[in-house]
Amino acid sequence: MNPSLDVRIQSMIRALTDTVLPQLVPGTAAADQAALVAGHLAVIRDQIDIAVEFDRYELRSYSLLAESLIGSVTGGPKTTSAVSLLTSLTATQREDGPADVCAHVDTLGSAIESLVHAVAVDGSNGAGASVTATVVDHERRRVAANRKLFLGMGWESDSTELPDLTKLSELTPVTASE
Repeated sequence: MNPSLDVRIQSMIRALTDTVLPQLVPGTAAADQAALVAGHLAVIRDQIDIAVEFDRYELRSYSLLAESLIGSVTGGPKTTSAVSLLTSLTATQREDGPADVCAHVDTLGSAIESLVHAVAVDGSNGAGASVTATVVDHERRRVAANRKLFLGMGWESDSTELPDLTKLSELTPVTASE
């Protein structure tokens, strides 16, 4: 029988904390990095059950942001080209597997960034402010979900305002109509 992902990650953490870290000089870069790896493994262990659904949430989030931007931005040739690219990416979205979802999130993120830069060059009057407001609102909500995802790192002093990640399918960070 193969050990589960949870057991394998737990074994890696134990190897680092019980065997590797005690052999390293405290305060050195090697000790700090080994402790960091152990911490990240612990967080990954906590995230493993929702990782795929979280990636799908991020894809829905970026797709809705893209739709919102497509419908509200006009401008010159650079902006028009960036809107066209974003339109084609949202039309060809695929969710065959986790790797496809992650790749599409990265592609959409890059295309949205390109649109932001294009609007700064030749966006219509007021497009820059509109894009900024839409993207900032989107990122505020997305960052809250990411903060909750990394709660195990211990960076948050108060997590009561963060979204419930056990209901990711119900969590929509921004809608095209907002």
